Amino acid sequence: MNAENTVSKNELQNNVPAGDQLERLSPVRLFPQGGKRRVLFIGNSITWHAPRPQIGWSGDWGMAASSEDKDYVHRLMAALTARYGTLDYGIAQLAEWECTYPDGGHLLMEQFEEARAFCPDLVILRIGENMPKDSAPGCRAYFEEMLDFLVPVGADVVVTDSFWRNDARDRMLCELAADRGYAFCRISDLEADERTMAKGLFEHRGVSIHPGDLGMERIADRLIDVIQTVWKEN
Repeated sequence: MNAENTVSKNELQNNVPAGDQLERLSPVRLFPQGGKRRVLFIGNSITWHAPRPQIGWSGDWGMAASSEDKDYVHRLMAALTARYGTLDYGIAQLAEWECTYPDGGHLLMEQFEEARAFCPDLVILRIGENMPKDSAPGCRAYFEEMLDFLVPVGADVVVTDSFWRNDARDRMLCELAADRGYAFCRISDLEADERTMAKGLFEHRGVSIHPGDLGMERIADRLIDVIQTVWKEN
């Protein structure tokens, strides 16, 4: 890779299969709590991965947090609830979309209508790592198609870049956020501190380079800071 499209060795060595991360479960999970606002997480394995004993992963939450309450989704929801009161939330797991995005419109209509009908007030877009490493130049239109499908008019949106650095894709995500008036949350520098990953805790290389408890905590903390600014403006 040239200097203008640096891809971290962790992304290059991520060998967690992108297909069937949910073991044929629905890719949409909704958690109605009777709240006044709704939060939707659009994510991949970092957001939610079902148990997969073949690779040594037994969790049913964000890979590779040690427990559900320590992944970034549940850390963030706990912090937001403490600040804003009860909130409904949901997850749209789009790992399959990341691999099939050129034909992803069909997948969205077939599998994500429930997420669309959830009508979130806030959307966290936290995906990209399973896409082809050189996909950034041509994939923005597909991101926009997906966002137009899942994000209702008037909803707040926070876009993150990648946990494993991919300069071209991260640049595209930052520009997309700016052009559409979304908030942007940088996390691509976190992997520079190896303590943010679960190395040494899992034998499988791909699982071990996912964010561990510290990485999940730092992702959540950065998102909290951005969301507080977004909601303060409303």
